[in-house]
Amino acid sequence: MGDSDAERRGRAGRCRQGRDAAESERGSATIWTICILTLISAAAGWALLWASAQSTRHSAERAADSAALAAADAALRRLATQAGPDPCTSAARAARAAGAELVSCDCLPLDCKVSVKRSLALFGALAGHIPALHGLDPVQAVSRAGPVGQSESEDAGDGYGDSWG
Repeated sequence: MGDSDAERRGRAGRCRQGRDAAESERGSATIWTICILTLISAAAGWALLWASAQSTRHSAERAADSAALAAADAALRRLATQAGPDPCTSAARAARAAGAELVSCDCLPLDCKVSVKRSLALFGALAGHIPALHGLDPVQAVSRAGPVGQSESEDAGDGYGDSWG
């Protein structure tokens, strides 16, 4: 009936081993939770950056289209009346109104090609100061406005001569 010292020590050792194993697992759920939340946050950050880049690209394309049309309109007015604003000045004004900056402008009599750039919408002015984003900023877009048909840009093979069917 009485437990011997050896039996008591054996039971105490097994209880202690069980407690040591339980204590070594303590906090592991917290570590796993932190890891999973970190991965989810990183994925959400990349998704936000991708969405911002897509939005900025579309915005730059709209600004380039608007600037090219403004330049072509000014070139047409200048050709018709021998007076009026400079086509590239009109293109710069239209690009600025669309939130972009005019990079280049080339207007032949009625064939205007413009290039604009725009900073990433998500970071705005901060994008220039974030080293990881130097390859992403700025977004550039090119557009052409003028008559349909053979133009210098088609001869250069830059994609403006693509057929629609």
